[in-house]
Amino acid sequence: MNIHEIYQLQKICEQHDDIILKLNFDMIENSQTETPLYKHSIDGQLIGFVALYPFGSKLEICGMVHPNYRRKGIFSSLFTEALPMIDHYQEVLINIPGQSHTGTTVMSAWKQPYAYTEYQMVYEGDQPTKKEQRNIHLKIAELADSTFCNRIDQLCFNLSEEDAKAINGDFNLHKQDNQLLVICDGNQRVGKIRLQIRNHHLWIYGFAIHPDEQGKGLGSEVLRQIIEQYEGHYSIHLEVEVQNNRALMLYKKCGFKECGSQDYYHFNKNHR
Repeated sequence: MNIHEIYQLQKICEQHDDIILKLNFDMIENSQTETPLYKHSIDGQLIGFVALYPFGSKLEICGMVHPNYRRKGIFSSLFTEALPMIDHYQEVLINIPGQSHTGTTVMSAWKQPYAYTEYQMVYEGDQPTKKEQRNIHLKIAELADSTFCNRIDQLCFNLSEEDAKAINGDFNLHKQDNQLLVICDGNQRVGKIRLQIRNHHLWIYGFAIHPDEQGKGLGSEVLRQIIEQYEGHYSIHLEVEVQNNRALMLYKKCGFKECGSQDYYHFNKNHR
């Protein structure tokens, strides 16, 4: 796989459309993750690309076509090629950047029902955060933490046990640029968070506090510690569903601002 050509096509599409594509390069490059890729090239140049991202029983799809080769059925052809794999999943979501006129037009033409929108947020450091007096700290998740982390995802993200296990992955696999951390209050485990580093950007994913411990300032303290450790070295980003007002208010209070959005559509092949 030539990852460079995917980067190049991404850059061309993003600059032309003034959008941010969510291509999950960590999954594409991870040999432990099954991420089917579908590509279309002309004269040795990649001009069409579709990737399938499995998250347990759910599948997310993102793709792109070179601006000079659109309206030629390339995206539709790649999607058709991927259909046998798509059929294996209970829920399938198509990801379209919020400002993508081309993507929105395709979803409208295919009559795909809108699901939800996520804001992409970046820390801009204009909101001071107060240090909590409690002993809140983060530790790398180990195999002994697997049941706890999976249970947190079931409680906070309404995932099945199987999906939580699939998303959290191998607890014996530790990478400096992709860390699953357990949030502790003293000796008590109260939550989890994943930090991924890529191209001078740090992304926060899967941030969850046990429902019994929410509303106690733990989330703010965790973000304060991450900001304190990584600000100045990385641009700090996260994603939050637009309808999740509680989380959105927390992130804004801690100095995060909206910098983009990603729209998701339910895939219904009978409408296409």
